[in-house]
This record gives sequence, C-alpha cells and structure tokens, in this order.
Amino acid sequence: MTRPPTFSNLPPEISYHILNYLEDFDDLLAFLCLFPHHGSTISPGEINAMNKNEQTLLHLAAIEGHSVLVAALLANPSLIIYPSINCTAAQRHLACISMLQTQCPDMAPEVDPSAIELASLTPLIAAIRQGHVAMVSLLLTHPAISVNPYPIYNYSPLGEAIRYGHTTIAAILLARSDIQPNSSDVYGFTPLCLAVRWGRTAIVEMLLRRPDIDVNGLECMGITPLSYSAREGNIEVMRLLLRQANVGVDLCDKHGKTPLMYAAQNGRIEAMKLLMEREDTDLNARGTFWKSALAAAAEAGQVEALKLLAEWRMVDGDRRDDKEATPLLYAPFKGHVGVQEVDVNARNCDGRPALAHAV
Repeated sequence: MTRPPTFSNLPPEISYHILNYLEDFDDLLAFLCLFPHHGSTISPGEINAMNKNEQTLLHLAAIEGHSVLVAALLANPSLIIYPSINCTAAQRHLACISMLQTQCPDMAPEVDPSAIELASLTPLIAAIRQGHVAMVSLLLTHPAISVNPYPIYNYSPLGEAIRYGHTTIAAILLARSDIQPNSSDVYGFTPLCLAVRWGRTAIVEMLLRRPDIDVNGLECMGITPLSYSAREGNIEVMRLLLRQANVGVDLCDKHGKTPLMYAAQNGRIEAMKLLMEREDTDLNARGTFWKSALAAAAEAGQVEALKLLAEWRMVDGDRRDDKEATPLLYAPFKGHVGVQEVDVNARNCDGRPALAHAV
C-alpha cells in the first residue's frame, strides 16, 4: 500500500506554485519553515520585507534558531537587509550566530556583535547574562568585538559576568589582552568592586592576580573594596584584599571612613579583629569630622565593638572630634547604653559632659 504524501515532500512544481500565491508575511515565513530551500530563490521584495515590528524573514528565522532556513536566506543574492543577532545570542542559537557572523558581507553595524539594540543589550551581553560559554567564545572571535564598557549604555561584559556569577566567562574575558579591568560599568562599579559587592570570591582572586588591578578603586558610592567587605563582614574577601601590598588599610573613602570604622559601625567583630591585628592599622585614625572607629561604634550603639576597641591598648577612648566630643558623648545622644572604660567626665566644646546628653 502506498503511503499518502505529506505536505513537506510535495513535488517542487507544486511548492513553487503555492509560493507564488503567498502574499502575507506570516504565511510566507510558515511556508519557508517547511520548505527552507526556497529561501535562496525568493524575490528581493520578499526576502527584504519587514513585518510590523520591522523584522525580516532572516531576523525571525535566526531568532527561532532555524539554521537551515538561515543558511538558505543568506545564500539569496537579493538579501540586502541584515538582522541584529542580539536576540539570536539571547536564545543561544549557536549555529545561527556562526552563520550570521561568518557569512554576512562586511558585517553591517546592526549585525556587529558589539552593536547595541533598543533594549540596550549587545549580543555579547545577552550571551553573558545567559551564561552561554560557547556563545561567548564564538562572539569573541569576531575582530571588531569590544570587551570593555560600551560608550553609549556603558554595559561592561566583565561586570555582567560578575553580576550574574559566571566565573568561567569572567576568566575568558580576563584572559584577553584588550580587557580594561578597572573600567566602571553603567552603574559606576569597577569589576573588583562588583566582585566584592556580590561576594564572588573566585573572581576576586582572579582580579587580584593581575598586576594592573586597582585594589583601592572607589565604586559609585565612593567606598573602597576593603571598606565594603569590612562593612558586610566578608572575611574571606577581606583576607584576599589584605594580602595585597598596596591595599589602603586606613584609606578614607568618599564618606571619610576607614575600613575599621565601617566594621565598628556595623558590629562586624571578626572583620575588626582582622584589621586591628595588623601593625599598619591606625586604630585611632580619624575620618570626617575627626571621628574615630570608637566614635563610630558608640554612635551606632555597637556595644561588642566598643568593648573590643576599649580593650585594645592602643585605642584612645578619650580622643575628641572637631566638636571636642569624646566617643562616650555619642552613645547617650543616640540613646545607647553599655559604653565602658572611657572618661565619663569628658566635656565637649560647649562644656557639656555625657550626662547632659542623657537627660
């Protein structure tokens, strides 16, 4: 018994006859998905036509990952409008990306792997966010690819790899000779600040192995990597940073605070010990308004931090700030109790003792 013919194996003359009667864009696309070889011979008007979203047949075929149809359309000599490969990268259609990247003549700007669409993403950024290592590796083979923050939207490929936690992709990017490891992204974060902020310990290690990394670079909030890790109490990251010979242990950031001040203010006891055990840490360093770590702990009501600082021999518990106030004066002013081992009779520039602020 002869099997009935299916639509996909119709004789060529019948499929050509059907093609001649198709006028609707969506019908033409559906037909070509069944008969992709016709893509190489359709008319200039058909292959370069756009739907209401300004997408061509090639664009939609690439988005859907229809590699056979993409190959046929690329072989059509009438093709003049090339699609962006952003969505193709986001959908992980590796074969389509490869064809678009190698067969599109002159790589028009909108096809360039670094070109930015209205969605503010490049194909490389889209692939990085998806964590598609093979796709990223393929895009990086293009000679015009940019691995640094883009001048318009300033997205950083390395920053996005760190933000989304893709360590392998970060390693691939850092292995390139043209990478700029200290460039800020659209949010004002350097790669190191991002890695510290997100607790990406493995990437922090990779960055710190580079001789050109700025270990004290400020992020958009004006905080150094060491200060941020001290504020959050990330001991593992702090140890990595403190191994760097040029790390600013007492470096005041944009807010006039040192790493020890941040640790004390937030009650990060282990972070405080890590800093205080170093010989090069100034336990009495003053920041904005001449406040010390002890004053910061008192003002925040961090009793355990106060006790730790008070027990340390080198800490001056009676040192005054720019208003002649000692650390003890901040505790009652903020409604905190439990401060010990400081001069309870010390007075500020107005001659008022701590007791006056408590009543």
